Amino acid sequence: MPSLTIRAINLLFVPLEMLLATAMFAKQFRRRKLWWLWLVLGVAVLVGACYFLSWLKNVMLASVDVQLFDLKSFAVSCLVTGVIDLILFLIYGAVVYAVFDTNWAGLTYITCASFLIQNLARCLYFVFLIFRDPDKQAMLSSFEDPVNIVVYVLVYVAVFLAVYFIFVRKYSGAEDSDLIKKISVPLVFIILINLLVGGINAPRSNEWASAIYLCLLFSRFFLCGIGLVMQFLILNWYKMKFEQSVLQQIMSQQKEQYKIAQESIDTVNINAHDLKKQINYILKAVQESGKNAAAESELAGMIESISLLDTTYSTGNKALDVTLTEKSRACLKKKITLSIIADGKGLDFMSDYDIYALFGNALDNAIEAVERIAEEEERIISFSVRTGNGVISVHVENTYLESPNFVNGMPQTIKSDKRVHGFGVRSMINIAKKYGGNLTMNASAGVFYLDVILPLKT
Repeated sequence: MPSLTIRAINLLFVPLEMLLATAMFAKQFRRRKLWWLWLVLGVAVLVGACYFLSWLKNVMLASVDVQLFDLKSFAVSCLVTGVIDLILFLIYGAVVYAVFDTNWAGLTYITCASFLIQNLARCLYFVFLIFRDPDKQAMLSSFEDPVNIVVYVLVYVAVFLAVYFIFVRKYSGAEDSDLIKKISVPLVFIILINLLVGGINAPRSNEWASAIYLCLLFSRFFLCGIGLVMQFLILNWYKMKFEQSVLQQIMSQQKEQYKIAQESIDTVNINAHDLKKQINYILKAVQESGKNAAAESELAGMIESISLLDTTYSTGNKALDVTLTEKSRACLKKKITLSIIADGKGLDFMSDYDIYALFGNALDNAIEAVERIAEEEERIISFSVRTGNGVISVHVENTYLESPNFVNGMPQTIKSDKRVHGFGVRSMINIAKKYGGNLTMNASAGVFYLDVILPLKT
């Protein structure tokens, strides 16, 4: 096999291994149309680039004896190899962007993670080669021994699986630009250092060559480990802090909203009661005159409409009454059928704000799902609060237009802005946990079900 082809194949291992690492992120990102075609074309470009870069590297290092331990050999070899690896990394990034429909943050997340994972596995494999066969530090030549092939497969599979189950599977939200910005600079710096360190060749003429090379490998391994910790653990920490901040803002807004709802309901009830009395007086006068049947019918209809606005609930808990009154009026406006069976006497152990947030969010989500249905007769919500067997059981069910997709028990949004979605549900889950309860959701046969179980406090 020609030496140029051998060098090109050795160089090609790096981007192909990164593409394999990329596969573990496939579920987190949407693929573009004809993504497989872009992938094939991308691999073809990588193959051509590896041939060209191998030839270019050979030309640029033709006058450099990399076996000598002098500053010129060290600097030129390190720089040329590092730049070539950087070019391959950028081409790989372009291939990833062509395959996945993502933004710059998602692209940074995938490419950096894949690079770090691939380098972890590669460093471990070459550590093995140093102890088993130090004369074969090129990937292709090491495969002349079948044992090396087996070890290569085992090392890469083990590293990829370990990283997937420890890091990748537990984290989502990789397209969050604000979070990615917080770690992008140090992460890119670590990758650049890794590329430069990877270009260093320990001269064979030096008796410490193997020891030097081994230290370089462990340095790269350590840098990759730091990079993964930054990318996943620290990024996840930032995400948790952001979510906590948003949840606190939501709870604060809902406290204010509860106060406003309570005041507006009282105001509407007073005004509706007064207005109904006045219309009744006019209606009585019209009836006594017996001269205008049309006006009489119109006034009776107005009284009926005002009576609906004047409707309040008496569940035994003031906060629940406010919540149900507010949401029932919203349903009336959107022509949604809302049936309620609620005993709120056992909810006194909960704060008014938590009651409003828990039940208000549950009904808001139901209203949002139901109002998408065109047929008014299909817009149905059922709500119940029951006490028995030492627990308070809350059950909400509603019809829906589009079947929800559940991930880890959480329904996923169909809205474009996914960053701000789900905090209402998380707020409900946190409130349920706060009082020692739990919340579950599921959907079947065109009906969405939400259940909350709270232990009854006496």
